[in-house]
Amino acid sequence: MKKITKEQQRFLLRLWDKTGPELERIRREELRGSPYKWEVVDSLLEIGDYCHAAPRLTSGLVEMQKSFMELARKQGQMHAMVRESPVPYGKSALPACKPVRGGSKLRSSRCKKLKQRSKN
Repeated sequence: MKKITKEQQRFLLRLWDKTGPELERIRREELRGSPYKWEVVDSLLEIGDYCHAAPRLTSGLVEMQKSFMELARKQGQMHAMVRESPVPYGKSALPACKPVRGGSKLRSSRCKKLKQRSKN
């Protein structure tokens, strides 16, 4: 497939700027001129009457992303999920590391490692 040049892209954009509004005008005229078909409207309303589903409160995007992640994990494209206990909002997952005398040294090497890891 041949790539189009910048000049050809500009030409197509100018062309669409002219023809887009004209096509929209033609579409509106055709819709305005079409006869009202009560059978079609009635059947669409009847479909709504028979549908007793609960209204959707979300778009389903979170569920879709979850499905994608599971599929990627099954195909070996991702590491296994790390199970961590949830941390309450406003709290830190790191244990409190208090400085010892002088304020520059940390209490243990474990705290130093945790601080370094949190910076990365």
